[in-house]
Amino acid sequence: GRDWSSDVCSSDLEQDKNDMAASFQRTVVTVITDRLKHGIAEFRQKYPNGKHLVVSGGVAANKALRAGIETLAQKNKMIFAAPPLKLCTDNGVMIAWAGLERFRLGKTSTLDFKPRPRWPLDKMTD
Repeated sequence: GRDWSSDVCSSDLEQDKNDMAASFQRTVVTVITDRLKHGIAEFRQKYPNGKHLVVSGGVAANKALRAGIETLAQKNKMIFAAPPLKLCTDNGVMIAWAGLERFRLGKTSTLDFKPRPRWPLDKMTD
């Protein structure tokens, strides 16, 4: 077959890489926000008074994804909550931050529970 590499200069190749990355990111944001839109509808059926949309971890560190989710929260009249960007990529820091927020609300624990690696969300309580 033909060697197409000679037809493309390096600056065009870099632009192509950038365009592909941007297109991929845009698609990911579209898909995740679409799935989340359906999740919000199901959430509202079970919890009609629910008003918070919380995002954390690596997902919250991606500025485009974070903006898309925040826009979705606004459209659904929900309160968007996310930790500061600098805390989003470190799970240990995220756990400490969540603990600090609970402590600020006066919530403490005797730590007399059995750790569970898989804990269904419907079984969690304050």
